[in-house]
Amino acid sequence: MSSKRENRRSQSPDTFMNSSSEQDSCYQTIIDYAERTDRDAKRKMNSMNQKLMGIERQMEAVEAEISKATYT
Repeated sequence: MSSKRENRRSQSPDTFMNSSSEQDSCYQTIIDYAERTDRDAKRKMNSMNQKLMGIERQMEAVEAEISKATYT
């Protein structure tokens, strides 16, 4: 582990900047992934909600038909 520390200390400032840039790129990749995941989840939830609303409308129509048939 100490050799890693010494290796970092011996790096030039340019190398350190590249490392920081790589770290920023890594953070950006993680942020992009989280944003895509959030967007996809919202899209899927919206789709499921639309399907559920359709099923609820169908159930209400069936219930109305059953009520009508029961009382006639």
